Amino acid sequence: MQINKNLLGILTMTGVLGLSACSQSEPLKQTQPSSDATPTTTNQPTYTVNVTGENPPYIFSDEKGHKIGLEADLLTAIGEKQGFKVNIVAHPWQGIFDNLTTGKADLVCSGLFITPERATKYQITRPYMQAKLGSLVSANSTINKSNDLVGKVVMGRTGANVFEEILKNEVLKGQATNTQGYPTTYLAVQALAQQKGDAVFAVETTLKDIQKNLPENVKTKYIPYDGHKEPIYVGCFAKKGRSDDLVKKFDTGLQQLADDGTLAKIMTQWTGQADSLPKVDMTTLYK
Repeated sequence: MQINKNLLGILTMTGVLGLSACSQSEPLKQTQPSSDATPTTTNQPTYTVNVTGENPPYIFSDEKGHKIGLEADLLTAIGEKQGFKVNIVAHPWQGIFDNLTTGKADLVCSGLFITPERATKYQITRPYMQAKLGSLVSANSTINKSNDLVGKVVMGRTGANVFEEILKNEVLKGQATNTQGYPTTYLAVQALAQQKGDAVFAVETTLKDIQKNLPENVKTKYIPYDGHKEPIYVGCFAKKGRSDDLVKKFDTGLQQLADDGTLAKIMTQWTGQADSLPKVDMTTLYK
């Protein structure tokens, strides 16, 4: 989630997708399991994890098509602690949660928000990070705060809670603003570079990951959005009522990574800052 072809200062689709894949450092090499980890055996279970494809820095493809990113490293490290392997498989957004019910997937990840609706329908893991929201605009844009988005052409990723709900219902508050959805945030930023819109509204980590890899002649600025009242947590999802202890393994392994410093290394690798594990009362995520 591939070669840079920046021609005449226009950010093409191939260029945008290639910029991140080629500029990212190699995936973090995981540490060996600690003494409290489940012993490694030759009969380790393999869990299938469905992701939505290109959603850096959480998950995306390198030049060979391998899935890399924050969640790829996180899941691999948790597996090493808890004695399981992961098979990360991209799936279209439509129907991705249905795969939990049918058993085609054991987990669904991809930088997804834990919402009360999802927490009611699916088993949720402990959040591994707290998300922030904002906008990416051209450097010379007159947009300097979120309220300035009203009346502008605002772009984002189709199907994302940030774009479909928070932007339209909370930031714009139903005002007549032209919103345009794209399959990925990358493509929305491509449209911004081609002056097809005024702003891209998305998750801060995704926008800043794209921003740092833009060609030098594509100048942008990031506008934070601080108006959302409740914290936004990111985690993974499993089938409701699942009989095994996969979610418990995830949560236990996540805490082990936080305790031994591996989580901070992964966060620094992909977000540039060593965010600590969020302290949250899980019961609040169902309300």
